[in-house]
Amino acid sequence: MRIKGWTIEAFGALTDVALRDLGAGLVIFAGPNGSGKSTTLAFLQWLLFGYPSGRRGLRHETLDGSPPAGRLLLEDDQGPLVVVRRAEQSRGLEVSRPGGAKVPATAWASMLGSMDRETFAAVNVFDLRDLRALEALADTKLRERILGEALSGGGATPGAALTVLDREAQALYRPRGASRVRELEIELERLAREMARLERESAEAGHLAEGLERLTAEVSQLEEEWLDLSRALVELEQPLPLPTTPLSWTEVLTPVVPLVVAAAVPWTLERLTEPQRTWVFLAGLACSLSLGVSVMVRRAKRQGESRVRHRTGVTERNRSRETLLLRRREVELERGAVARERARLELAYARWSKDQTPARLAQERAARQAEHEEALSRWRRLVLARAMVEEAGRRWTREREAAILDLAGRWLGAATEGGFRRIRLDGQTLRVEDASARDWSPERLSRGTAELLFLCLRLAYVQIATGSVRLPVILDDVFVNLDGRRADAAARLVAEMARERQVLYFTCHQHTLACLLRHAPAADLREMPHRSGVRA
Repeated sequence: MRIKGWTIEAFGALTDVALRDLGAGLVIFAGPNGSGKSTTLAFLQWLLFGYPSGRRGLRHETLDGSPPAGRLLLEDDQGPLVVVRRAEQSRGLEVSRPGGAKVPATAWASMLGSMDRETFAAVNVFDLRDLRALEALADTKLRERILGEALSGGGATPGAALTVLDREAQALYRPRGASRVRELEIELERLAREMARLERESAEAGHLAEGLERLTAEVSQLEEEWLDLSRALVELEQPLPLPTTPLSWTEVLTPVVPLVVAAAVPWTLERLTEPQRTWVFLAGLACSLSLGVSVMVRRAKRQGESRVRHRTGVTERNRSRETLLLRRREVELERGAVARERARLELAYARWSKDQTPARLAQERAARQAEHEEALSRWRRLVLARAMVEEAGRRWTREREAAILDLAGRWLGAATEGGFRRIRLDGQTLRVEDASARDWSPERLSRGTAELLFLCLRLAYVQIATGSVRLPVILDDVFVNLDGRRADAAARLVAEMARERQVLYFTCHQHTLACLLRHAPAADLREMPHRSGVRA
């Protein structure tokens, strides 16, 4: 990506300033102090990234108090871009293509390599003060952003990736506390207990069926007994007829025969006198009466015995009736109890066979088991991914730092004409090896050599560490303390970098301008009077 131009509508002391058609390589902005170089540099950072939140000191108030506003003309692999910012907040940013097609915020962040203002200022923008501030390049946040861009090409920081991986892994499983794996394990334990209970109930299911059959037979038997008792009670409730003793012919004739004989005999015997006949008749009558009384006595005796037997039968029938009533009540109660027990067993059997089927629980357990295995598998993948990201970061750090030190050492050797040939890290201490293989710390070097060392390190860092997103490099008079030979070598380094990416160099020194033009005669030179209303 390169900057083709900009328009400062209002920013700090600058108003209505426009530049167009900047070169793709080295662009030199030359002008005296107070011409607006620092304000222009701040404008470029503000337009790309906005102001850092909560840092009022970095804001450049306009002369008339109006909000800052401006536009930036860019070009990337897909063509021109127009960036317009008219307010401090991110919602005041508009990025579009020719024809008005809006560029989404996510696409714009990807174009910038997901850099923020702090990262861009630490890596791509530096002045003489920043050369020695290499601790900014060791900042954890900055290293993570550069590492993320190198690993993924999208600027996603490894720290953010590790945070996401840790969060997802802990949501899936953690030794203590709530997690999805623990929830599934609890659910599987519950299902195991349910299935064990159902196995016990399944073993009892046969007993339930047998109990239902037995109770059904008992109910049928009790119902038959109840019906028999009901019929017997109906019969017993019929009135018992009183006993009758009919007269037999013997009983009828027994008293009559003596009377007939007594009446007939005297008349057949003529020798009997009248008194004798009367006495015979009276004797026969007496005999007849005696026999009649005897017959009546025997009859009365039989009738009394019949009445006794009748009363005994009635008593026995009443006793039997009470017994049958009690038995029928017992049968009714027993039948009700058996019917209720049968209903309970039927309900339990139906509930077991319908709602608590082992097949349903087995299916649910299989689904939870599969989900549990998938969660554990994903957790293992997340843990492995985290380890891979960490290892990739360590490997990238080793490889990239070695490459940065190697490239910076070669540039320093060329700039010092072989006086120093190698840069290395001794733990966290920077060491420089000269042609005689002696080690030097930066503090022991001359000021110019030390600044040349840090310039080589900075440019090597930009060249290697920032990866595929090649944003412009902005330098603000970093040659001011270098002598002619060292300044010439530094200018050659800047010119070489400008062959691969756009470099904006701000200077107020003519000797620096001459060095740069000597090594990059085709550089785009822009004079900076930059008073209001000036266009270049």
